[in-house]
Amino acid sequence: MEPCPGYVLEMNEPHSLISVLSEINDIIDERMIPTLNDAGLTRSQSHLLYILWSAGPSRLSALAEQQRCVRSNVTRLVRTLEQQGILEKTEDPSDKRARLISLTKAGRATFEPVLQEYQHLEHELLADLDETEHRALLRLALRAAAILDRPSFSAR
Repeated sequence: MEPCPGYVLEMNEPHSLISVLSEINDIIDERMIPTLNDAGLTRSQSHLLYILWSAGPSRLSALAEQQRCVRSNVTRLVRTLEQQGILEKTEDPSDKRARLISLTKAGRATFEPVLQEYQHLEHELLADLDETEHRALLRLALRAAAILDRPSFSAR
C-alpha cells in the first residue's frame, strides 16, 4: 500500500498507533481551519455544536461530559455562542429548574458549512476503502475509543 503524498509517516516505518491517530487529528485540524475561521468558530465551539446537532437539546452537565471538560468551560462556550445568537437556553420540560441548550436557526446555518466540510473529509478518507475496510476501520476506531474511555485505563 502506498503512503499518501505528503504524508509524514511512511508505511514501512515503525510507529505507534497513538502517533498515527495524532497525525490524523493534526491533518483534520489543518484541513478544518479555513472553514472554522470562515464560520467564526473555534474547534471547541465546533465540537459543542456538533454534539447539539447530533444529540439535540442538552443540559450543560451532559455537554460537559461529552466535551470531556468541566462544566464551567462549557458554560463559557455556551455563553459566548448564546451572545452570538448561535445557541439558546430553554426550560427543560422534565425539570423546570434545569435549562436545555440548543442550536438556533442561525446556529444551524453557521454550523452547516462546518458539518459539510467534516462530511467531505470523511468521504475523502473512505473513498479508497471498500465497504469491508470501511466497516472494519469504523469498528476498530470505536473499539479503541471505548478502550481508552474505560475508567480502568486512565487509572494506570
